[in-house]
Amino acid sequence: MNINELYLSAQSGDRAAEEKLFEYLYLRFILFAKQRVWNEEDAEDLVQGTLLFIKEEYVNVQIQKSFVAWAYSIIHNRLLNYISKKKRRRDVIVPTSEYTEDTFGSEPDPVLENNLLNCLRKIFAVNQRYARILNFHYQGFTTEEVCRKLNLTRNHSYVLLHKARTLLERCLEKGDIN
Repeated sequence: MNINELYLSAQSGDRAAEEKLFEYLYLRFILFAKQRVWNEEDAEDLVQGTLLFIKEEYVNVQIQKSFVAWAYSIIHNRLLNYISKKKRRRDVIVPTSEYTEDTFGSEPDPVLENNLLNCLRKIFAVNQRYARILNFHYQGFTTEEVCRKLNLTRNHSYVLLHKARTLLERCLEKGDIN
């Protein structure tokens, strides 16, 4: 019995098929996650969370092509989210070798602050969504919250954020967004 047949049986209420289905997914996903996440505990947590989500949703979801493709897209997206969060955390933490007395007690740079505000105004004039997504992102909103506020899909929000950051970088370097 292949995985899609197991899925159909499990979706119709066969508990034995459901057990086999999730056992199969666990084995495949743990290998998949361990190849990308070298911390075994994090890989295990990621797989468990993904399987829990799939278990809650698979009965109600209308699968267009195959159950396996849908399940792998979920773990793939969760892995990307995990990796980006880990990178963001790593970028935020200041290594102790870079710590100086001025690191935490310094005043904000008024010139940089003024340049940022001017660039944000220029970006707003070109595309309001770019300015809003930058603003939400740097205020600390999660991707889900930004998507809900701006009525975007997750992928579209990433595209807009990339374009907005590119404009902001160009503006800060050259003083103009053209």
